Formats: sequence, structure tokens, C-alpha cells
Amino acid sequence: MKRMLSVLLSLALLLSCAGGLAEAAEKQVFGTIQINGEFTLVGTMPEGYRMIPVEQSSDLLMTRIVSEDPARPEMMLSIAYDESYCDVNRMNELDEEALNLLEKTFLEADPEVNISYDETQLGTRLLVARTTSEQYDYLDILSIYNGYFVEFVMYPGKEADPQRLTEEQVASCNAFLTALDFVPGLKTAQTAPEQEDTGDAWQVTEDFEITDEDRAFFDRLRESLTDVDYEPIAYLGSGDAGMNHCYLCRELTADPEKPSTLVLLYLRENEDGNPVLLKTTEIDLAAFGRPAD
Repeated sequence: MKRMLSVLLSLALLLSCAGGLAEAAEKQVFGTIQINGEFTLVGTMPEGYRMIPVEQSSDLLMTRIVSEDPARPEMMLSIAYDESYCDVNRMNELDEEALNLLEKTFLEADPEVNISYDETQLGTRLLVARTTSEQYDYLDILSIYNGYFVEFVMYPGKEADPQRLTEEQVASCNAFLTALDFVPGLKTAQTAPEQEDTGDAWQVTEDFEITDEDRAFFDRLRESLTDVDYEPIAYLGSGDAGMNHCYLCRELTADPEKPSTLVLLYLRENEDGNPVLLKTTEIDLAAFGRPAD
């Protein structure tokens, strides 16, 4: 059993770093940064848009996201390393003073800018700045991940009349940004259990045992499920300073003719301490080939 779990654990580690890619083929990779812990930014391209790379190096990525319709908004995505934030895994770690310094950079450019906060589906905080002056109308969304500033700017298209963003366009931009995935690189995901948790590193359990606490946490998720249920087989580990959890499970359905399948369930602990299902990944054992004769 433990040998089988070791194989599945290796698969879990691989999927934890590339899960955003395997989870949905519709998502497109924006770029991979290879300084201060590799990670990949993954997101679904807005319908009718395409990327035009501007610049990419080991510590900088800039790309335009444009539509064939010049009246639709244009967007710019940039990822740049800042050594002064090298110890910041996510913007969530910044205290009020550090956030005020970031807000100040926007307020100095436009004292009337409206600043608010949102977060991605995986819980990464986003600073949202909206400027609607007579001269400018744009949306600027900023975050920090592993020492990198990730910034996304939306502004009216060249032929937009008037030169203003609609509330629908702003809402679609927010939806696009909150759906982004910051996927840890393989080196980060394979941090050994005895090493220090660096935020997004997965800490692997030694015996895969499901403790009473792990089971109670999982059972709270099962209470919210309707069409499907899962039987936990092993607890594989935790990530993001203990906020994310990975379970190996058997999927249970009401259809007796449907064979049971093995899945990896990724859960996140919300502010109330309750589990939120981030994603499920089915394990296709046939994909690993057949034993040699």
C-alpha cells in the first residue's frame, strides 16, 4: 500500500506544480519566471483576445492582450522582480504600513484614484486601482508573488467612443484576474518535509496518515457536496503555510455501474476555518503505461 501511495504522491507533487495546466486545457500559460523560485502564471484568455509579447527575460515578462476589434479595451500584463520584496511570498503577507506605501504610489499619480482589494480563487490578494478622471480611464490591478510584482492594466481601445471603460468591461477584467492561478514550480513544490515552509511549498507527510483533525476538516467539505461524494484514502500534504491541503480520495457516485475512480482533491482553508474545494484531478493509472512483459 505504501509503495502505491509513494507512486501517487509523486504524481500529486507533479500535479501540484502543473495542476493549473492539466486542470483545463482552455487555460493559457502567460509565462514562466525562473528567479527566486520558479512559478507559472496561468489564466484563461478572454474571448476574442490574443497575446502580443513585448519583452521577456529571466526576471521580466511584458505582454499586450489585444482584441481584433479596436473598440474593445486593450490590456497589458507585466511581471517584474523587485529585490526589495524578495522575502514576500504573496501580497497577503504585507502589513498595513507596507500596503499604504503601495497605495501611495497610485495616490501620488492621481489623488482621486479609487483603491480596493480583491483576491484570486487561490486566495492571493489583489490591489485594485480605478482611475476615472477627465483625461484617463483605466483599471490597474497589482499583486506580489515570490518577490515579483504582477500588474495588469486595462484601458479603452483606440477606437472606443467614448474613451471610457464600461462597468461590464471592468467586471470582466476583475473576473479574468481573480481566475488567474499562480502555479509553483517543480523545485518549489518538491520541498522536503524537513525544510522550512516557504509559503507555497508543499510539505509532504511521512506516512500519509489521515489524522482525526484531517478527517474532521474533510468531513466538513463532504457536508456541502450534493451530486458526488469522496472517501479519503490518504492525506498527502499541505501547502501555502498550511492553508492548502491535498487528499488522495476514491470518488463515490450514486450510479452503481460507474466504476470508482481515484482523484486528488485540493482544499483551501478559508477565514472561518472551513474547507473550500479548489480543484479535483482524476488519476488515470492507464496513462502510466503497462508493465513490461
